[in-house]
Amino acid sequence: MTTKTFWSLLGGTILIAGALLLLLDVLLPQSDAVSQFTMICTAVFVLINVLAYYLGIGAARSDNKYRFIHLMMILILVKMMICVALVLIYVRIGQPATKLFVIPFLAIYIIFTIFEIYVLQRVARIKPGSGSGGQEVQI
Repeated sequence: MTTKTFWSLLGGTILIAGALLLLLDVLLPQSDAVSQFTMICTAVFVLINVLAYYLGIGAARSDNKYRFIHLMMILILVKMMICVALVLIYVRIGQPATKLFVIPFLAIYIIFTIFEIYVLQRVARIKPGSGSGGQEVQI
């Protein structure tokens, strides 16, 4: 997977997430699926995926065979804390009318987590000590 492929797939994932949010907004209007909260969550998950990709390349190339595993554990913990913080802040500040705002949030979470797993599985195949700094990663 080249860096260009990663960005193309990420763009496709963003389009899929957007289409699902629009569909949820039509099917479940009280969920407020197309809101500032869901746009912020989408941006946060995009950022997490970009960081995971580039950090994953560095960890996979490392001579320390455990660095990639450590990175995955840290990513899971940080992502979990960010998700909890996003929801708690929104509930506290946004004071949503219903609890249905969680449905679009979970949909975004699942879509971007599947994408992250796919990308990191591909990145995990990189041989330690190989490559050119993440610009053209052939897997």
